Formats: sequence, C-alpha cells, structure tokens
Amino acid sequence: MNNRLWKDWTEEDWSNAVFCPDCGLPMFEVPMDDTINPSQTVDIAGGTYQCVYCTWMEDEKYIKKPAKKKIIYIAGRYRDTRGEFYVEANIREAATNALMIWLFGGIALCPHMNTAHFGGAHGINDEIWLEGDIELMKRCDAVFALPGWENSKGAIEEVRVARENDIPVFTTQGEVFAYIEVK
Repeated sequence: MNNRLWKDWTEEDWSNAVFCPDCGLPMFEVPMDDTINPSQTVDIAGGTYQCVYCTWMEDEKYIKKPAKKKIIYIAGRYRDTRGEFYVEANIREAATNALMIWLFGGIALCPHMNTAHFGGAHGINDEIWLEGDIELMKRCDAVFALPGWENSKGAIEEVRVARENDIPVFTTQGEVFAYIEVK
C-alpha cells in the first residue's frame, strides 16, 4: 500500500486497503525482520500487515501515561438559618478549601460554587441541587468533609452515600493532601 496520507487516498487505494481487525483503521504491509514484533502483525492475503495505531498504543516507550489526578468532592455546610451572610461564609470556606486542593495537585469539585445562590430560582426545589450534587460526588475519587459537616443535612447525606459507595471520606486537610500525593 502507498504511504500517502489517508486523506489523499484514491477510491482504488481504499478498495485495496487491509483494515485492522481491532481498531478498523488501515494497516500497512511490513517486512518481517527482528525490528517487528510478530504479536503486533496480521498475516492477510499473502502479506504481513501491521496497524500503526494499535502498535503505537501497545508500545510503552511511545506512550507516557499521565498520572491520574484525583478528583476531590467538597462536602460541607451551605444553607444557614441565620441568613445570607452565613451562607456566603460557608461558600467561601468551601471555595478556599477547593483552591487548596487545586494548589496541591488535585482537582476540586465544589458544589457550593456550582449552584451558589440558586436557592428558589424559578421555583426549583433545593432537592434538585442535592440530587445533582450526589450524582457528581459519586463520580469523584474522594470526599473532603469540611469541619462542621455533621451540622448539615446535605453533607451528612453526601458522606453517607460516599461511604455506601466505598468512596474515601477525609475530614482533615492533611488526609486530603496525603491522598493527593499518593501515586
């Protein structure tokens, strides 16, 4: 087969192509010598073919796998019966802790910021936000329960669901930062 870019192939090139049984991309005929790994080739129609994509994907020396960053969900007080000043203080506390997680190399999911001041918007019940937060939390690697989380119905439910789903729950910054650093 020719070595032009696929976008330049003619109809004849495509009709004569041999396609990889794994990924479906065109394969290239290769000479069998000691530089070719036989496990990465396919013998078809009297020729030996190799899929460049699949070979590249299997070859560790060509791929640097990035370390998976850990996503930490922030669970803590949001609502406060004393008024908006205290709601804002709770949001600020969660945001400050989220920023620290980012600074230490993690990814913070801060629901306090996600739906800040949405309460009562368009008549939507607060339960909708809580259900959405729980769904987001289930997709995280861990939960950071902020000090005072025990005084929040929402955070109590988040911690309960996290533990029920085997998601680690941390209650101190030190625990969170140690978890982020573990490779």
